[in-house]
Amino acid sequence: TLVGLMGIYSSSKTENVRATAASTLSRLLRNSPGLVGGVLDRWGQRLLLTGLADSSSKVQVAAVNMLNQALSQPEVAPKLAGLLTQEQGLLPAAMGLLDHSLPLLRAKAVVSIVLLCRLSPQWLLECCQQKLVLHMERLTRDKDTCTQDAVVLLRQEMSGAVKHICSGIAEQLAIMQNNQNRCSSSGSGSSGACLEQLQVVLHLVTSPFFRPAVVDGQLVQMLAEFLLAVPAEGPGGEAGSVAEFSNTLLHVLEALSQVS
Repeated sequence: TLVGLMGIYSSSKTENVRATAASTLSRLLRNSPGLVGGVLDRWGQRLLLTGLADSSSKVQVAAVNMLNQALSQPEVAPKLAGLLTQEQGLLPAAMGLLDHSLPLLRAKAVVSIVLLCRLSPQWLLECCQQKLVLHMERLTRDKDTCTQDAVVLLRQEMSGAVKHICSGIAEQLAIMQNNQNRCSSSGSGSSGACLEQLQVVLHLVTSPFFRPAVVDGQLVQMLAEFLLAVPAEGPGGEAGSVAEFSNTLLHVLEALSQVS
């Protein structure tokens, strides 16, 4: 059944036939979630990337439904993360739905972003670099109730996401300090990616929409501790990432100082 549906979906030039096949696939996977992992392994790129970018909104709805279902399954999400890493066009295709004329697709795309952010802070950073904040600030004026609910959910998620990011940064800074004291550079390979995530905080605290959800006394205290904990220079080849982190931290603190 799956092979036949994928054959119809991939080869049909008729929009209604293609949409019916995609919708049937989506319903089949919803009713048989154990099939999702195998489908991603075999057809993930063709199914999701082409589906999200399809000219038919019905196909796009089916594709984003399958994307969200995969992201909602803890045992499947790592496979999808690997697919997202390999296929650079998948995240922009999902982000592109935030501008869709169909309210249902806009709302489902916001849910996709929420689920991606839960998967890893790195995906939240990727979304921010693709102008997530501007998209959300525009969608706050959306008259569709479902879209508004999804945007509010994303805003609520950001508080926990920022705390999680800052906790990870604090742990990384402690490791770097210990390594520096021992004149060791072990474990420094992952520090750059971790410190880079402070850029998410900068994106959010400079947004009038997200700022009230993420800024509180705990965040300010953690940022102050970062100032004291950041090493004078990074271990090994990490000097550049430490300098970039320090610069981002100063920008975050400057943004907070301007809040009335």
